[in-house]
Amino acid sequence: MAAYCKNCKMSFDGTNCPICHGSGNTSRNTSGNTSAKPISVGIVIVGIVVLVGFLVYTGGIQIDKENLEQSIETLPDNIQDVRGTVENLALETGKKISGEIIKNIKIPEIDFETIPFISEPIMIPEFKFPDISYEPTPTSIEESKNNILYINQIRQEKGRSTIIFDERAYDLALSRVRDVNEYDYFDHTNPFTGTCPDTMKQSFRFSSNEYLAENLAGGVSYPDSAVDLWMTSQGHRYNLLYSEHNAGATVCESGTCVFLGLNNDQFGLGCHTGDEGEAWHQGMGDCSDDDFLRLDTLNQKYDLLSNEYEKIPEMTRSQVQYQQAMKMYNELQIMYNQINNFKC
Repeated sequence: MAAYCKNCKMSFDGTNCPICHGSGNTSRNTSGNTSAKPISVGIVIVGIVVLVGFLVYTGGIQIDKENLEQSIETLPDNIQDVRGTVENLALETGKKISGEIIKNIKIPEIDFETIPFISEPIMIPEFKFPDISYEPTPTSIEESKNNILYINQIRQEKGRSTIIFDERAYDLALSRVRDVNEYDYFDHTNPFTGTCPDTMKQSFRFSSNEYLAENLAGGVSYPDSAVDLWMTSQGHRYNLLYSEHNAGATVCESGTCVFLGLNNDQFGLGCHTGDEGEAWHQGMGDCSDDDFLRLDTLNQKYDLLSNEYEKIPEMTRSQVQYQQAMKMYNELQIMYNQINNFKC
């Protein structure tokens, strides 16, 4: 019996529409279902996607961004936790494996009775450390002689006479160097014993009319280096170039150097300190070598005149002798004042 379907607008045989109810001619139903179902599913999926997008856009559905960011931030920690778990598992597995290997290793037993017995003790040689102690070496006599040659070269360049090496001065200079180092001071007079070159000279075969003027330097080890250093200091330079020196010597040991200039005009008489020497030369900072040469010449004249004056008897009946003595006395007074008030 033929029927008509309003929905599909088609006629069909039977009681139910084969499109709407899936019954009827088998070949027709199969063909209709195969083409209709994918279309219907696609339409539904597209509709759901459009609906979700619309709701997200209009705020109908809100995504918790804070929870999402926290989840992203904790992702590395979670990865580290997983890594740590894997490493611990590998470590435990490795221990078990190594334990099994050790169990399977057999250590051979040692038969100590088979080891040969040593009846006599064996002497083990004693190790002797090399002697590295430092023994200070002073300037030799030959080195000191060469230093006098170096000083003479400087003296001649400055218009002074040369001096000779004196072995007594060498021995006294060495004693002075060791005295300074032993008592640990740095001055021309020992502050503990009160000794100085002038009080020590008799022990080194110097006569009472021989005098020694000292230069002292620290932190240098060679005589020539000490001379170069002294030439930069006004007072020490004056002593090296002192025109009345006729001999001398320089000695260095353990970083301390001493030069002793020998003369016969009382330069170096008595014990003095370095501060006193600095005070004496303080007003002569601008003096040149020529100025000091004039001072030396004045000292020489004074010494010569003093020697002549001492030859005059204390008592005389001669008017001529008296007048000569008074003239020399007045000249000595003038020269004495010139020396004490010497200005460059």
